[in-house]
Amino acid sequence: FSVDVINEMLEENPVGLALRIVSMREAVAGHETLRRRVSNLDWTRDPELSISVNLELSRPDRLEALAANIPQLMMSLAQKDVVDEHFSFIAWRPRKRSRPMLIPVPQNTVEDAMEAILEEMDSSEEEIVEPIVETVQEVIEEKEIVSPEPIVEIEAEAASEITVIEEVPEAVEEVDVVPEAVEEDEDVEEFVPEIEIIEPSSPENPIPSDGDSASLVKLLRALGLEDEANLLEDNEDLSLVRRALASHVGIEPRDMRLDRLLRLALRLIPNGDESDGKKLSLLATLADLADGLSKWTRTRLEARHNGSEGVLLNDAIALGKALERTPGPGTMVPLDADEFELPASDDTEGLANEVNVLKRRVMLSSSGGVR
Repeated sequence: FSVDVINEMLEENPVGLALRIVSMREAVAGHETLRRRVSNLDWTRDPELSISVNLELSRPDRLEALAANIPQLMMSLAQKDVVDEHFSFIAWRPRKRSRPMLIPVPQNTVEDAMEAILEEMDSSEEEIVEPIVETVQEVIEEKEIVSPEPIVEIEAEAASEITVIEEVPEAVEEVDVVPEAVEEDEDVEEFVPEIEIIEPSSPENPIPSDGDSASLVKLLRALGLEDEANLLEDNEDLSLVRRALASHVGIEPRDMRLDRLLRLALRLIPNGDESDGKKLSLLATLADLADGLSKWTRTRLEARHNGSEGVLLNDAIALGKALERTPGPGTMVPLDADEFELPASDDTEGLANEVNVLKRRVMLSSSGGVR
């Protein structure tokens, strides 16, 4: 678009520009509809006038006036004779931004996938190392209590010096205590290998006992990940959920709102702390938003006479490709990967705010009966 006049308005009358900016944005959003209306006029009667109309199509500040002037243009052209019957009017349209060529990369190199894997590794290492270190420290403390050297010294001194014989009864009492300490040491040493044994079948990151996997299962089903939802119900392995969600992050062209939803879900997976209750509540909200996006995507596909699979992740890709070829009416949906910097997984309040922002963006204004 040509924004020279808008830049001049910004310098000379910024308040007036601020009052008009909303109507300009609405006019730009309806640019395709305006192009169709202008193209339907009979420009063979006045080719020169079509040039000035095309210039107005390239100026956001003139779109609203041009739309209001179409009835007058229609009447004016109807009163004129045909000047060039072979003239073909081509309406000006904004140039589409060139997109870089996308090269397939392994999905496990996605940033969110790496973050999820690193968090999973850190949590599992802490669970294994901490109990072993505590047990080894207990063994060392027990061994420090047991000191067989004084026993040897007592026996040697008892054999060589008569003055030490008076202290022998006390030494004997210490000798009686030593076997008990040794028995405790033996019990601890037998218990250490049991701690080091880790069964691979146990889930690495189970859902906390006071949590509920229903919201996670609902989210997976809303996205179309039925197999992962069934496995989560069986073994409650959160690492499986992380891998499943991370593998679908960053796909283009696709509705950016779905990408934001997946990235938020990765950060809201419970970690076994006191914030898990709030995170599970936010995951339930994301599941409801996924249901809404699924219905919206299916409606848009059916309006374009494209079949819907009923799987949000697949339908969103199909709609993204269709919208990239032919943008639809109403609000333009961003089709790029979501690169917005989200709060960390431990910032529950920040994540709750981002979920509310996404909730407002999921509900779009209607156009032609379709949101």
